Amino acid sequence: MQHHPDKKITILVVDDSVELLEVFRIVFEKQGYNIIAATSAKDVFACVNNNDIDILLLDVFLNGVNGRDICYRLKADEQRSFPVVLMSATPENLLDISECGADAYIEKPFDINYITEKISALVSRFPQQHALTA
Repeated sequence: MQHHPDKKITILVVDDSVELLEVFRIVFEKQGYNIIAATSAKDVFACVNNNDIDILLLDVFLNGVNGRDICYRLKADEQRSFPVVLMSATPENLLDISECGADAYIEKPFDINYITEKISALVSRFPQQHALTA
């Protein structure tokens, strides 16, 4: 199924840094994406249940909660098939991302152009599950 051109891609960005979330909002909205920002692990499931998420950018450490565990739970749910990108400032935390089902990872600090290219590649690679049909 192809993505309908009238529907914006929705990216859920989850990080405990409000400043980083604002950077993501500015950059991705400028590129035409719809951004939902969350700062805690508990918000992830509420956001996913109440919105049509196309891509999830998820920090590995969220105030004591492991983002890999969140990723694993989301990927285990067959109703959800959007790509998950894990982010971490500690490269060792990204070594076992395939075990939790993550589709990609981004090491912090990062180059914003690298992230926008990564998101563009995921948009191209994954058919949008919530695309409108003609």
